[in-house]
Amino acid sequence: MDSISATHRRQPAPLERWLRGLQVVSPPPFLLGGTGHLILSPAEERRVADALRERILPQVLALAGARELRLLTGLAPGADHVFTSVAAGWLQAHRHPYRVVGLLPLPVDVMLDDWAEKARTQPDYSTTTHERQRQRMQEEVDACDEIVHLLPPGTAPESLLSEPFRQLQYRRLAACLAEQSDALIAILRDSSATQPGGTAEVVSWRREPQRIPADVTTLPLRQRDPQRHLHLFVVAPDEAAHHG
Repeated sequence: MDSISATHRRQPAPLERWLRGLQVVSPPPFLLGGTGHLILSPAEERRVADALRERILPQVLALAGARELRLLTGLAPGADHVFTSVAAGWLQAHRHPYRVVGLLPLPVDVMLDDWAEKARTQPDYSTTTHERQRQRMQEEVDACDEIVHLLPPGTAPESLLSEPFRQLQYRRLAACLAEQSDALIAILRDSSATQPGGTAEVVSWRREPQRIPADVTTLPLRQRDPQRHLHLFVVAPDEAAHHG
């Protein structure tokens, strides 16, 4: 599990320590979470990027005001990459302070294997695309300003071979994004079924946080201000974005 990012310039922080640290930052940063599908077509990526730049990010900036934005990403392929790269570029162009926070539920190589299980069904999958994706994931991890790992303390390496354990980790990430983000951007196709830890579940939990199971909730680590409005932006890759 030391392989989360062997070359990252900062020591990854456990989730509990990172969340508690947010409570002493003044003024508090505005947390913008991003979640979405692992596989998007080039056309879908373009539609999402346009929706973010033209409609969503200007609204987020108005909500954040002068506060620093922190982009929360699970660093998975597909939508996470589009969200992070587009948001960071847009904020930089608008000279607004931001930091990229990578929330890693599992080591990068394990996440890559889970991505490959889905990607192998695509006609353009090859060993070349697999290696290119591995390099891009590691580069994105290394480029983060902060890395937060969600693995429970003392996790045994053999646990990473268990599909139920990995699924639980993805649900931990889903709960963290649903509960802790001031605004959440979800890149979600209307036809998507709800899968444990998937984008549809993140959206469902955002709308109904009381449904988040006790074994994955992050609220004991950092309680949410009951007066804080939880903004949700859903972007359908083949449709216009809408605010819910």
